[in-house]
Amino acid sequence: MPKFRLSIRQLFYVVALIAAGLAISPLTLIVSVLILLMWWAVFSTGKKDILLLPWMVFIAIAVWLLMSSTFTIRDGPSGSAYCSNNMRQIMIALYNYHDAHGRLPPAYVADESTGQPMHSWRVLILPYMEEYAIYDQYDFDEPWNGPNNSKLAAQTPYCFSCPLHETDDGQTTYKIISDAGAAFDGTNSRTFSDFGDGVSNSIVLVEDTENPINWMQPDDVDIDAAIKILNEDSKFHHIKEETFRRIIFGSHIGIANGAISSVLPGEIKPEVLRRLMLISNGGFHDVSLDYYMQNSSSGRVQVKYGAYIGLALYIALAVMPWFYFFPTSKLNRRSDQNQPTNVCV
Repeated sequence: MPKFRLSIRQLFYVVALIAAGLAISPLTLIVSVLILLMWWAVFSTGKKDILLLPWMVFIAIAVWLLMSSTFTIRDGPSGSAYCSNNMRQIMIALYNYHDAHGRLPPAYVADESTGQPMHSWRVLILPYMEEYAIYDQYDFDEPWNGPNNSKLAAQTPYCFSCPLHETDDGQTTYKIISDAGAAFDGTNSRTFSDFGDGVSNSIVLVEDTENPINWMQPDDVDIDAAIKILNEDSKFHHIKEETFRRIIFGSHIGIANGAISSVLPGEIKPEVLRRLMLISNGGFHDVSLDYYMQNSSSGRVQVKYGAYIGLALYIALAVMPWFYFFPTSKLNRRSDQNQPTNVCV
């Protein structure tokens, strides 16, 4: 069995190949190890011609796997689906509340003496999310941050917490739009019959990942804040990272008809977003929310040109031993030495 020894030049090549591969994808670590083992076998035996065809097939398969591989950095299809499903459960709870009370819950219940927000809509819909245990422990005689209610902060209902959002325990990023003319307006309650533009054309729920709050806190966003969330690049958007491209899906939104979709940053003009957040926008019926959702559903693709350059470098390093480190003449000499010598007498 041949001895396994590496020169400084060969050691540098091993490190360079592995580093170049990892710069593309973690999956290349296995590919790099197999390439190195194959080269070791080739130059240990000197059988270059025999291994040429399998080697070329192997490289082609490895490149194909790299091109088609997908890995997650900040988000992925399953994580994004988890978050959108949370919003869907919230919208269902709002509908169930409407069925039971004949109207949507107010954005908050105010203190009768001071008028200050005391209880959030999130607490009001707990029974309609089957969170009866938490609801029964909540004390409506004290504010949301009172001595008893503060103990419930750690019992965040799963629908109010998205694992992809960077929040502390007891916090939520899901907020309704509460403003004059919106689906929610302080202590005022709306009915679906109040939606002059129809429930399919009104945005009511957003993800505010920049400003998470206690899930019981009666605090939400007005129309201006919601426009800023949806129309500007945030540190967080639902993103699918692939080896050679990045797909940005934007922020999830809840629509008054119960549907959940996403809005790409900058996809909808601020003035259009403002109209779509009103329940009756003064006859502005020529813009349909469905039109923008069709554009956002497929996401915005950003090609990673650096990854393609890295792949080219990786392939060049993979084939380099064939032409540089181990000259053909050396292989031929080693192969000739293994051949029997005919001696004529």
